[in-house]
Amino acid sequence: MLCFKQVALVVGICALVGCHQRSELGHALDPEAANQIRRLREYVNNHPDDKRARLEMGRALIEAWMIEDGIEELQTLISMDPNHVEAYLLLSLAYRRSLIVRATKAIEPLEKAGLIEPGNCDVQLQLGYVYSELKMYPKAEKALLKAVELCDKEASSVSAHLGLAALYETQGQDDKAQQQYERACEIDPTVADAVRSVEIRNMTPSPAYVGDDFSEEGLHPTLDDRITRARKAINELHEDIEE
Repeated sequence: MLCFKQVALVVGICALVGCHQRSELGHALDPEAANQIRRLREYVNNHPDDKRARLEMGRALIEAWMIEDGIEELQTLISMDPNHVEAYLLLSLAYRRSLIVRATKAIEPLEKAGLIEPGNCDVQLQLGYVYSELKMYPKAEKALLKAVELCDKEASSVSAHLGLAALYETQGQDDKAQQQYERACEIDPTVADAVRSVEIRNMTPSPAYVGDDFSEEGLHPTLDDRITRARKAINELHEDIEE
């Protein structure tokens, strides 16, 4: 699921004749991704009413960090089908990754999706994460608790509990955070191993070798960072299994 990957995974499509596609961050686009986008673009141009193809086009653009193109594609899809929940989910993700759109704009697509499908677990999970990022903690808690009730898939349920654990830890509610973490471990015992593995991989090296993960507070990442990284690692593990 797209929902908890907090990694930074951004300018239109070029013909790939004597040039390289580049993301909005200025990096050359991976050739495989560039070919996928080119094929999807050609197909969408020939089949403009194919909503599934437009959704995949939007997804591919976002994953390639061609965010503004992805937003445009998804907005076109939503104009074709105003009740397309998957498109709203991806549009919210695109807004969160955009370098020029205010983060608060990511809320609106999710709230619309929630009105269309009130019982959609993924919508509530995403709302919980967006509200948390924007420090709208009461709304975040409400959405994540609702996700706990709705999620019937193991990976989603674990993610909801870990989301609540991170939320409570951020607010200094350590007992509640521990309870949610333990609940996640009950559902999936591999959570504890994933946390330990992530902590070992992300222990900060000496200052001569530090990178983006360096924390001046000490050698270890904060509990909030550990939970975030664990959510990512667990989600990737489940994605590998599902594939």
